[in-house]
Amino acid sequence: MVEKNAVKRLNEELAGALIVDEQDMPSDVVRFNSTVTINAGDWNRTIQLVIPSERDAKSDKISIMSLMGMVLIGYSAGDHLRWEFPNGTKELSIVKVKQSGTPTASSVLI
Repeated sequence: MVEKNAVKRLNEELAGALIVDEQDMPSDVVRFNSTVTINAGDWNRTIQLVIPSERDAKSDKISIMSLMGMVLIGYSAGDHLRWEFPNGTKELSIVKVKQSGTPTASSVLI
């Protein structure tokens, strides 16, 4: 049930997505290769969004194709969102966004 709701929410988010040139993208917007610090009230976690073949949970690298990765795309530092975890819904805060490396495409999806 949680996964079905997450997929529905993701589809809603993607329906309003825009394609933006990299040079026009503010540096604090989450995208491919971003390193993102998230706070959920009782925990902080810093992750990097990577291509699926580079994902590594031990190094906190998550795929941009994972549900969490896709949902974070387009949010900025200071934004809040609700996320359904198996043990309940939590409000997440985007604490910090840092760009790591150079994107492989000339435009990004937000």
